[in-house]
Amino acid sequence: MINVKKLTVLILVVMIFFGNAIISTISASSDSSDIDIYADAAVLIEVENGQVLYDKNKHESMYPASTTKIMTAHLLLQNSSLSEQVEVTENAFRVRGSTLHLNKGMTLSVRDLLYGIMLRSANDGAIAAAEHVSGSKESFVEKMNQKAKEYGAKNTGFQNPHGLTNGYPDHNTTAYDLAMITRQALKCPEFRRIVNTTEDEIKLKDGTRELYNPNRLLKNYQYANGVKTGYTAMSGHTLVASATKDDITLVAVILGSDTRNALFNSAENLFDYVFENYEKIMVSEKNELVDSINIEEHDIELDVYTDSEVSYMVNTKEQSNPIEERNSLKDSLSLPLEKNDKIGEMMFFSQGEEIGATNLIIKEDVERPEAKNTSAITFVLIAGGVVTGFFVFFKNKKDK
Repeated sequence: MINVKKLTVLILVVMIFFGNAIISTISASSDSSDIDIYADAAVLIEVENGQVLYDKNKHESMYPASTTKIMTAHLLLQNSSLSEQVEVTENAFRVRGSTLHLNKGMTLSVRDLLYGIMLRSANDGAIAAAEHVSGSKESFVEKMNQKAKEYGAKNTGFQNPHGLTNGYPDHNTTAYDLAMITRQALKCPEFRRIVNTTEDEIKLKDGTRELYNPNRLLKNYQYANGVKTGYTAMSGHTLVASATKDDITLVAVILGSDTRNALFNSAENLFDYVFENYEKIMVSEKNELVDSINIEEHDIELDVYTDSEVSYMVNTKEQSNPIEERNSLKDSLSLPLEKNDKIGEMMFFSQGEEIGATNLIIKEDVERPEAKNTSAITFVLIAGGVVTGFFVFFKNKKDK
């Protein structure tokens, strides 16, 4: 005979056990420390404002391998038209590793060169691009490093345009720096189109080159839309990946993975974590009226507006921190002013860290008030005095 009391206790124990398991699972899914990342370094950012949503050794110096070519392709796009013809030099012909098998003296369009660099990871194409833009590999590398600093990549030292590590021991960057570079590159529609292409072909004089993108996220992860893989013996497997869901675009950088499976699994885990736990909030709308200010010297009142949107990602599973607003106006304003002139800045902070900023502008022209015509006033006063004098003189003479 079944002991009802014991059965009831057993059921309660099972319910408590599974209940705790479910609660633990929910808690883990919203905690970034529980994300499985199989790599030496990784970072995940939201593209619009560069906000870091996950960090594992993001500033540690690493070998980027062929993710270097993100900057190479970006600079080629910035400095060339797609129809321009690029001639392959001896230097490009002699480079080894992954190539398009370009022959010396051959020409191909910038468009074909870009697809070869980003899909085939063509090292010969990278050298050809560098020499086409800057005349030499060395000059192009200087441009790469200069542009990296402009984008906030302060711990990057590129030594070549292709990412080979053999012979280039100081060719390094960080996960964070690669994310900042990619964030800027993704602003170009043509770049986004190229890195979201799974296969292509280019027709050269000596035959057709079939191109297949090794970024398998493009086929296996529904939100993926880029960017570039890489590998050398010294770097391990590297990946810069992008994904978009609704109005949120993310960039994940994975450096130093032992296997390709670990590489792509890490990226998927990061994307899933953010898409499941975060939402974007609008901190400031564009053309939002902020305040009115007085220019006392001229007795003028100006309406002040925001110049751009500012958004911020918040974890919906955690208590959000308050956002602090700080406005900074110019010490003095010289008239005249024109519509959309910047007169200050609005900055937003969370826990003391700046999370975004927008310029403060005016939405109408403001002319300099006309100075009073003192010479005319003086003339009127003098003339009036003269007339009055004559009137008094003749009146007194008549009375006599």
